[in-house]
Amino acid sequence: PKRKDTSSPCVLLFYPQLVDGKLHMFVVMKTNDLYNAWPENAYAFTALQKYMARELGVETGTYTHFSVSMHIYKDMFEEVKRKFNL
Repeated sequence: PKRKDTSSPCVLLFYPQLVDGKLHMFVVMKTNDLYNAWPENAYAFTALQKYMARELGVETGTYTHFSVSMHIYKDMFEEVKRKFNL
């Protein structure tokens, strides 16, 4: 059946890699809302990385998060400027 929603998921690649006893994580996202979603995304992926490392009995390695398009929505500009004294 044809989907009505033709958008693709934001997460393009989720790549855990075990190197020298450490579980490294590399994530590529199509787009990321820097102010609202990025902190939650980074927290969730690093929590998953820690969980996976614990289950595997290895150390947690580096976390790399690459966003093809990082943005702040226009309706959030004033809040961001106030919060970060811009």
